[in-house]
Amino acid sequence: MFFALVALSRVIHAEPGLDAVLFCPQLDSAIRIDGMLDESVWKESPVLYLGRMGNLSPLLPARVRLFWNAHGLHVGFEVEDIDIRGQLADRDGLLWRDGDVVEFFLSPGKGEVARYEVQVNPRGALLDIALRPERGFDECKAWNWPGMEWKARHEGSLNDAAGDRSWTVEMALPWKPLVEAGAPPPAPGVACFMLCYVMNHVALADGRMPRESTYWPIVSQETTSDVSQYGRLFLAGPDAADMPVNGFAEVIEGAPPDAWTSAARLDARGRWVLPGAIDA
Repeated sequence: MFFALVALSRVIHAEPGLDAVLFCPQLDSAIRIDGMLDESVWKESPVLYLGRMGNLSPLLPARVRLFWNAHGLHVGFEVEDIDIRGQLADRDGLLWRDGDVVEFFLSPGKGEVARYEVQVNPRGALLDIALRPERGFDECKAWNWPGMEWKARHEGSLNDAAGDRSWTVEMALPWKPLVEAGAPPPAPGVACFMLCYVMNHVALADGRMPRESTYWPIVSQETTSDVSQYGRLFLAGPDAADMPVNGFAEVIEGAPPDAWTSAARLDARGRWVLPGAIDA
C-alpha cells in the first residue's frame, strides 16, 4: 500500500473550479529510468494525489511525482491495482481501449503543438501524440517523442488478478521537441498546463463499476481534451526559496473536519489529504 496510516496534520488540496497549481522543482540528480522510482530525487519531488470526479476518494489510489532539469520533465506514476491488465505491447496502440493505462497531458500554451499526450500501460506499451489542430488523429499519433525514455513495472501477475498489488510508470520527456515546435525554453518561471489521468479497468462495487478514472486536477467533465480543466505547471528553481506552497493549503490540528471525513485520508507522512491533493 502507498498510504500508511499514521497521524495528523496538514491538508493540501485542489478541487474542481479552483486554480490547481504545481510548482515543479528543478532537481539535477542522475537517475536510471527503470520504473522503480526509488532514487532520492523522487522523494524530494512533490506528490499529486489523483481523485475521482465529484471530489470523491478513489477506491484504487494513484499518485504522481514530478521534477524537471535542463534535459526534460520527469514524471512518475504509482497506481494501486487489484487486477493489473494490459494486452497491447506495440507502440501507438489505442491503450485506453485495452486495459489499465496512465496518461499525461502537457499543453505549452505557445507554439505549433496544442497538446502533447503520453499513455503507458502496465506492459510498457507507449502511445505518444503531438496534437496539431490542422492534422488528423492518425497523423498526430504517428509522431514519436524524440529521446523519450520510459519504463513500466508491476507487482503481481499481468492479466491475472492473483497477487496483484500495484504498478508504476517512469517517464523522462525531453524539452527539445517542445522548444523546436515553439514552446518557451525551460527555465524557472516558465508555465504550461498539464493533466494526469489513470484509467483502471477492474470490476469494483460488485461489478457495478467496470472501471475507475482518477485525475489531477479533478475535472468537472469527463474529458481529457479540454485544456481549460488542466492544472498549471510552473517550473521552479533548485532552491527551496523558489518553491511556494503548492495548491491550496490549510493547516489543521488533529482529525479533519466532519465534512471531510468521508474523503480525507492519511498520507505516508501522516498528513490528512483530499482527492486531488498535492503533497509538498
